[in-house]
Amino acid sequence: MRQKDAQLGQLYAEYDPFDNAGDVPPKLSKAASAENPKATRLWADFFTKEVETKTRFSDGHIDQQFKQVQLARDLTQISPIATFQYAMEGFANTGIVSYMNFVKQARRYRQTFVDFIKTTDQGDPESLHIYPVREGLSQKPVDPEAVPVFEEQISYRSVLSQVGLLVLFNLLSFIIAQVSFMKSDLK
Repeated sequence: MRQKDAQLGQLYAEYDPFDNAGDVPPKLSKAASAENPKATRLWADFFTKEVETKTRFSDGHIDQQFKQVQLARDLTQISPIATFQYAMEGFANTGIVSYMNFVKQARRYRQTFVDFIKTTDQGDPESLHIYPVREGLSQKPVDPEAVPVFEEQISYRSVLSQVGLLVLFNLLSFIIAQVSFMKSDLK
């Protein structure tokens, strides 16, 4: 968190978007507009760096949480009850594995959507082609049918290992019971 705040602080100090009345005029002293491509590019550079920094840190934080949860799942998987729970979560598409798959797909969609915006903008010769500033992008309407739609792909791969472990637990229990029964004296 401190590192994120420090990097954002550096970025804000460099661009000074909030015009903190310093001795040096801020880089972002002019508003973005189609008539001022230089200012629009500066704002685009600022927004891009800000979003990349925030995204990098939030994605890193989520990935760190996923690693911790995955470690806990790996440790508890020796229990048949936990294995059964994970298998049922997989069949129902709930639980952390499904959420992790959803987050991966959402991240891919985020990039797909940005690529769509840039590609659509390139088709307008009147546009400044400066992403992500609204004034630097095409002002022509976009066909809603052309916008990529997010569709979650449900995967049942995680269930296979859980079901395999359950079968293994059952086989071991059966073998142990069979051996125990054969060794017992039935007199």
